[in-house]
Amino acid sequence: MMVIEMQKSHYSEESSVRHKEEGLEVKSGSLHMVQCCSGHLVKLPVLVQVYKNCFEHYAVIYRDAKYTSSAVYLSLKNCKVYKSDNDNNEIMLVQNDIDGSSLTLQVSSKKDVNDWISVLQSGTSTKGSLSPTFRRAALMPALQESLEEDSEEDEEVES
Repeated sequence: MMVIEMQKSHYSEESSVRHKEEGLEVKSGSLHMVQCCSGHLVKLPVLVQVYKNCFEHYAVIYRDAKYTSSAVYLSLKNCKVYKSDNDNNEIMLVQNDIDGSSLTLQVSSKKDVNDWISVLQSGTSTKGSLSPTFRRAALMPALQESLEEDSEEDEEVES
């Protein structure tokens, strides 16, 4: 299980405002990813950026504040977001797949927890698909072909 602790950064506020105008980046912040390694908790500084448009909803996690090629892509379209029951500002992201892998984010203040939940939560489960809806007609009963038509087709093929 991984735990990420949020820290405020001047860089994340600037980049968030710049990309919101383009309709892509929703939120970004400097966090600490906490991993359990040999029974000890290890904190790694990461930069998390959440993007959303009408087709995609995902997070990109960089291992440091600089843009490097070692980024992790996390699709949020099929994630469930849960708020921790205990009072420790934790948010759990669980992939809706066979593995059921999870990621836990720890936010520094209670007021930011609901903001991060709303950003990470995909709207597809509650609002439905973004594709247009089409009216469907009732199914018509299947028509049975007569034996007479079948024999006429066989004669045409043989000729």
